[in-house]
Amino acid sequence: MEQDVKQFVGKKVTLTRNLPKPNAEGHGTVEMEGFVIEADMKIGVLFRQRGRTNGELIKPHEVEDIRLLSTAPKPVKVKPLKRMNLETVRQHLADRHGTSTEVLNRTPEEEAMKLHDELHATQGSKLAHSHGDKVTIES
Repeated sequence: MEQDVKQFVGKKVTLTRNLPKPNAEGHGTVEMEGFVIEADMKIGVLFRQRGRTNGELIKPHEVEDIRLLSTAPKPVKVKPLKRMNLETVRQHLADRHGTSTEVLNRTPEEEAMKLHDELHATQGSKLAHSHGDKVTIES
């Protein structure tokens, strides 16, 4: 292993390890996913394999390759929020929907609730949150 392993400290990686003798399948190496705790190619790589609690020192001659583990971002989920009420709807429109505070400061609570209900009716599936029981104002 020629590359500088210090760059992998604190990162999730795939480590390819040379085995002293071929395993039962006849392979001379094994790939392991895990976390590099510490690394120095004079001493080796302190590696914690995924699913294990303790680290293991892998000697320099055993390290065939180390690659950063490609991690896809976690999917964003719709977050359930508390039920809307007249006292909080204007602040909610500012915080969660990006409505101008200048407009909201001139808008009565009942009108703000109607605006909020319209936003959820027209863009509901595109919003990053949902509400439990909705309070609507009848005209």
